Amino acid sequence: MGLTVIGASAMFTVFTYIVPILTTQAGASAPVVTVLLVLYGVGLTIGNWAGGRFGDRSVDGTLVAALLGMMVLLASLSIGMRWVAPAAVLIFLWGVTSFAVMSPLQMRVMEKAPAAPNLTSALNIGAFNLGNALGAAIGGGVISAGLGYPAVSIAGAGMAGAGLVMLLVLRQRAHADYGRRMILCAPDQTVQAHAMLKMLSGVEPSRRWAERAAVMLASRRKPISSNEALCLYCSVI
Repeated sequence: MGLTVIGASAMFTVFTYIVPILTTQAGASAPVVTVLLVLYGVGLTIGNWAGGRFGDRSVDGTLVAALLGMMVLLASLSIGMRWVAPAAVLIFLWGVTSFAVMSPLQMRVMEKAPAAPNLTSALNIGAFNLGNALGAAIGGGVISAGLGYPAVSIAGAGMAGAGLVMLLVLRQRAHADYGRRMILCAPDQTVQAHAMLKMLSGVEPSRRWAERAAVMLASRRKPISSNEALCLYCSVI
C-alpha cells in the first residue's frame, strides 16, 4: 500500500494546483482550463481501462510503464506548461498514466490478502486518500518555498520516480524470496537450478543454463546455500 500512497501523491502534487498552473503559466482562460480538465478526465478513464487490461497480463510490468511514463510526462510538463497546446497533450497523457497505475495497484494488494479482499480494497482506498493529502502538502510546500509552479511538476515527477524505485526494490525482494524458497524446497535438481538462476539473474534462465546448473546439482544430497548458489551461478554463465 506504500506504492498506492506514493503513486497517488505523484498525481496530486500537481493536480491540486493545476488551475493556477494553467492560468499563470499558460495564460489559459477559464473556458480553456475547463477543456483541459475534461481532457485530463478522458485520460483518467482511458488509463483506468488500460491499467486493468494490461494489468491482467503483467501487474508489475504495467506499474513500471505507468510510473515511468508519469515521471517523464510531469518532468516535461514543467516546461510545456507555458503553452496551452503542449500542456493539453501532456495533461491528457498524464491522466492516462495517473490512473493506469491504480487498477494494477488494486490487483496487487488484493493478491496479497485473498482471504479479505473487501478489507484490503478499503485499506487501499484509504492509502490513495493519504497520498492525495501528501501530494497536496508536497506541492504546497514547493510553492511556499518560492520555487515556482514548474518545480511543483518536478516534485510530482520525483514522487513518481520514488514509486518506481520502490516497486523495483519490492519486485527484486519478492523474486529473491521466491527463489530461496524454491531452492530449499524444490523436489528435484532441475527445478532447484531453474529457481536459483532466476533468483540470481532476475530473468528467466535459458534452457542451457538450467541444464548445466542441474548437472552440477545432481550429485548433491542437501539444499544449496546462498553462497554456494552464487558460486554455481558464476560458473554456469
